[in-house]
Amino acid sequence: MADYIVTPASVLASSRATKSTGVAGVAIIAGQVLAKDTDGTFKLHDANGTAPLNVVAGIALHASSTGQPISYCKADPAFVPGFTIAVGVPVVASATPGGMCPDTDKASGWNLTSLGRGISGNKLKLEIDPLGEMLP
Repeated sequence: MADYIVTPASVLASSRATKSTGVAGVAIIAGQVLAKDTDGTFKLHDANGTAPLNVVAGIALHASSTGQPISYCKADPAFVPGFTIAVGVPVVASATPGGMCPDTDKASGWNLTSLGRGISGNKLKLEIDPLGEMLP
């Protein structure tokens, strides 16, 4: 399997989500995994990139252009990620900039970050956990 294909119009945070805002450092679409760069802007996370872009900040809730505001979700017990996910399937941030994939697709050289697990109704229990391990 490869990265999940996100339908940006379907990405939705629940009323119990923890959200934050910032400034986009690149063009972003809803559902992309974000990282905060040294210049303070948010760019696309890359699991096999270099710090700080390999440290997940959250998932974009809408599209944004460079220099414009961006809202993102940091935690949510019932996050709708914009793709179909089975109950119990662990999701990690991938090495495709801004991407997410099943845990079974992680690869050597990735700075592993768990994003959560699938729950009923094609939702993700979003719990960002930088596992702090580089996969050999």
